[in-house]
Amino acid sequence: GVIGSIQTINYNTSPAEIVSIQTPSGGTGVYVYQWQQSQDNATWSNITGATSESHRPGNLVKTTYLKRVITSEYCGTKESNIVTITVTYQLLPGSITADQTICFKTAPNLLTCSAPSGGTGLFSFQWMKSFNNTDWFNIEGEVGSSIQPGILTENTYFRRGVSSGANSSFSNSVKVTVYQPLNIPITDTKNFYCKGTSFQLSVLNPVYVSYKWYDSSQNYLQDGTKINVTNFSSDKKYYLKAVNSLGCFSDPVEIPLFVDNVHAGFTNDITT
Repeated sequence: GVIGSIQTINYNTSPAEIVSIQTPSGGTGVYVYQWQQSQDNATWSNITGATSESHRPGNLVKTTYLKRVITSEYCGTKESNIVTITVTYQLLPGSITADQTICFKTAPNLLTCSAPSGGTGLFSFQWMKSFNNTDWFNIEGEVGSSIQPGILTENTYFRRGVSSGANSSFSNSVKVTVYQPLNIPITDTKNFYCKGTSFQLSVLNPVYVSYKWYDSSQNYLQDGTKINVTNFSSDKKYYLKAVNSLGCFSDPVEIPLFVDNVHAGFTNDITT
């Protein structure tokens, strides 16, 4: 008899059942079947329990050759044709290194992943993210071999999915830890100051390693807990950011200063 047929399957999957294309004939009509397998098409071994006319192999991880041996009284033993089950190489997705820790509202460094291997040799990618390392979501448009995440405000996990033919696999996941935001600094600023005066603005709290002062266009002016304002003649504005020991910045606080235009008035008291 003739068995069929040649198949190509993914790594660690099961092929379709191998059946008779041409049924056995001759002899007494009573046949004993024994299926055999080989990894090199040279050395053969019986498959335990595979004694039916057809055979469904289990999951395979390498290319395997199969044939059927038939025994019939008076006619002895005959072998079928050989069927080749080609198994694609195991798909290895590559790995990402490594975890990162970043400041609040900043972007992590580029995430790269080592090259995949196996499968058909042709690969497509899909980056994914998760907030608990369990529930994963595709990141729209991120289908390259690496990814540059955007600004993050909470801890986020990333991994890369790899597809090759009908196979798919996932890299390890990496965690980007996001520090909690800094408190916005509070100053002793008043709403109004007299025209032409000079005064000092001071940070009251919270206590951080450093503070950075900026002008109304947010151009850097100086570091420190205090800034001097001299000859105050018109409304102006400062911005202030706190910096902690990790180099993380707070959001800027806007500090508007207004000229107090109240003038002293005099009344002539004429007594006759």
